[in-house]
Amino acid sequence: MWLAATVVVGGGVGAAIGSTKGRGGAGFALGMFLGFIGWIIIAVLEPSVEERTRRAHQLASAVSAATGMSPASTSAVTERACPFCAELIKPSAVLCRYCGRDVPPMAFPPPPAPIPSGRRLKASYAFLGDEFPTVFDAVWDCASTLEKWPKLPTPAFRNACQLVVDGATPAVAVDRSFR
Repeated sequence: MWLAATVVVGGGVGAAIGSTKGRGGAGFALGMFLGFIGWIIIAVLEPSVEERTRRAHQLASAVSAATGMSPASTSAVTERACPFCAELIKPSAVLCRYCGRDVPPMAFPPPPAPIPSGRRLKASYAFLGDEFPTVFDAVWDCASTLEKWPKLPTPAFRNACQLVVDGATPAVAVDRSFR
């Protein structure tokens, strides 16, 4: 009776430890047959690939909810499976850290980060709006028509604002500063 209870409790504790890593069945078996030593073994095992993928999706969803960005843009390729051992490795890896084999490069590079547009882009230059409150909007409107848009260098934008403060028209100031 005592032995049966010990085996069931050992298996239950092992299953509880293993279920957090996607390995509940293995945890039950190790806990049932090896007891305390089985608990230690299951505790130090890596989570299963499915569990790591589930956690990555859960993290991407939490980040997208916190930042307001779509999950597709926040969950850019952060890991890929090794074609030989199926362990998750970084997309830029050329050597698998698990099996030690050379890994072919990714077929498609991850997409570039989206360029902010509209209000978010203007907000990234808001410090210049504080520095030049009377001319910032006029210079912004002229600069937004340039080919270099939306990647405007801050020193050139600051110089254009200063030229307008000094008496130049926004169009002339933008032309002198950015061309």
